[in-house]
Amino acid sequence: MRFAASLLVAAMLTAACTTTVDTSPPPTTVGNDSSPSTQPDTISGATISLAMLEPEALSAHQVISAHAVELAQLIHTGLTRRGPDGQAIPGLAESWSSDNAITWTFNLKAGLVFSDGTPITAETFAVSWQRLAEQDTRARAAYLGVEAGISNWEEAVAGVEGAIIGIQILDELSFQVQLDRSFPWLPELVAHPAFAPVSPAELASPTSTGPIGAGDFRIEGTYEPGVGVTLVRTNPTGEAGEIGRFEVLFVADEAALVSAVESGTADVAVVGDAVVPAAVSGAVVASNEVLYLGFPTSRGPLSEPEPRRQMSLTIDRDAIAATLDDRQTPSVQFAPSHSVNGLAVRCQWCRFDPEEASAYAEANELEPPEDPISLHIVGGSLAEPWAQRIAADWQTQTGWTVNIVRHDNLQRLVGFLQSGVPDGPFILPWTGDHPGAEAWIEPLFDRAGADDFIRYGNDTLIEHFRIISSTRAGGSSRVQAMNDLGTTLNGALAFLPLSVLNRTVVESGNVIVGVEGGVTRVDLTNLTAAP
Repeated sequence: MRFAASLLVAAMLTAACTTTVDTSPPPTTVGNDSSPSTQPDTISGATISLAMLEPEALSAHQVISAHAVELAQLIHTGLTRRGPDGQAIPGLAESWSSDNAITWTFNLKAGLVFSDGTPITAETFAVSWQRLAEQDTRARAAYLGVEAGISNWEEAVAGVEGAIIGIQILDELSFQVQLDRSFPWLPELVAHPAFAPVSPAELASPTSTGPIGAGDFRIEGTYEPGVGVTLVRTNPTGEAGEIGRFEVLFVADEAALVSAVESGTADVAVVGDAVVPAAVSGAVVASNEVLYLGFPTSRGPLSEPEPRRQMSLTIDRDAIAATLDDRQTPSVQFAPSHSVNGLAVRCQWCRFDPEEASAYAEANELEPPEDPISLHIVGGSLAEPWAQRIAADWQTQTGWTVNIVRHDNLQRLVGFLQSGVPDGPFILPWTGDHPGAEAWIEPLFDRAGADDFIRYGNDTLIEHFRIISSTRAGGSSRVQAMNDLGTTLNGALAFLPLSVLNRTVVESGNVIVGVEGGVTRVDLTNLTAAP
C-alpha cells in the first residue's frame, strides 16, 4: 500500500521470478475524432504540440508527479518499460532474471549510448543509482529504492558514511542488484525514470536544466521552466505514424489544458489528475486509489481491535459519499475487487449499524476516553469531508471526542506517521497496481517498510501474501490464502477502506486523462500520429 503522492511502486502479482522478455507494447494514437471511445483518437502530422502542467523537474532523479514522469519517460529510458498490462518489458535491459526475487541479474543491450553519444555500461547504472540514493542528492524519488529493499539504500538515503548500495558489476553489460527481502516486482519498479541512467555530464552538473538521457527523445534547444520544451526523436525510423517532435507547452492549471486544445494552441493535452473539467466529456470508472482510515496499533485508546470495531460500525459511507461529487464511490473492500481479479477482500465491520455499535460497546465494556483523540488528515484534501462527518458521528454515537489535525500537505502527514508516534487515526489515499490485493495491503504489515504507519507486523499475514503473490501457487491455494487474509484483516481491523477514487476516461476530444499512481497513467512514448 502506498500513499498516492509517491506515484507508484510497481507491484505486479504475476511477475515471474525468472524472466526473459522481448515484447513491445502496441502504440496509442491521439486526436480529435468526436466518436465515443475509451482510447485516444488520431492527430495528423509528425510534429505534435502538447500542453501539460509544469513539471517540477525533468531530471531523472527529481521527477515525482504523474505529469513529470510522463514527460521524463520521453527523455529517460531505464532497464525496463511498462507494457500495456503494467508488466515490465525490455528497455535498456535485454533480459533479467532471479531465482529468489532477492538477487536480480540485469543484462544490458549492446551499444547503448546517451543522446550525446556517451556509452552506457553496467557501471553507468551503478553510479547513477548510488547517486540517486545518496542524501546529498536530495532526490525526490530516492524513497523508491527503500521500498524495493535494495541493500544499504536506506543507509545511503540517511547519509550513513560509506554506505554503498547493493549493486555488483559483473561485466561491462551485466550487473546484480541485491535486495534485503523478496521483491518480485523489481522489473516493474525500475521502469520509473528515477532508475534510468544519468549521464556523467549531468552528474557533474546536477543543476543543469537540460538533462541528457537515453530515451526515445532528446531536448532541442533550451528547456525553459515556466514556458516549455521541445523534444526531438533521437533515432527516427521514418515509419508511418512516428512522432518526430513534441513541442511541449507548460500551462498553469487543468482548465488551461483544455483551453489550449479548444483554441488550437495545442494538439493534445494531458491531464494527470482524476478531475477533468466539465467541458470534457468522459466516463467515470473506478481507479486504483483507495481512501483509507488507519489506526496506530501500538499506542492510544484505539490500539486494540475492539474499540476499532465499534467505531467502524458508526461510519455511514453512503451518506458521506452522497454529499460528494462523482470522484468517489463508497468501498467496503480492503483491496478493491475490480483490481484484484475478482478476489474480494471484504471488511466485515465496514457496515453502518449504530445499534450494533452500541450493543458491541456494552458487551465489551468499552468506554470513551476522557481526553479527545486526534484524527490526522491533509487539510483541504478529499479526506476533509470524511474527517468532519466521522468526527461528528463518533461524538454523537459513541461519546468519543475527536480533534481533526490538519497537516499542510501529504508529505508532512506521511513524515509524521513515519515518525512512529501518531497519537490517533489518520486518513490517507493509498494506491496499488492491479491485480493483487498485496499491492495495497502488504506494506502495512512489513515491520521494515516505510509505509508501515500502523505498526502492525504479522508473520501470518506475510505468509498469506507470499502464497497470493506466488506464481507457483495453484488457484485454490491462492483463493484460500485470500480468504485467510480477509479473516486476519477483519480480526485486526488495523485500517478501514472508506472509498475508491474515480477517474474519468475521455471519450472525445484531444484531452488524455492519466491517473496518478495507476497503470492507466499516460505513456507518451506509445503515441503515434496519422501519416
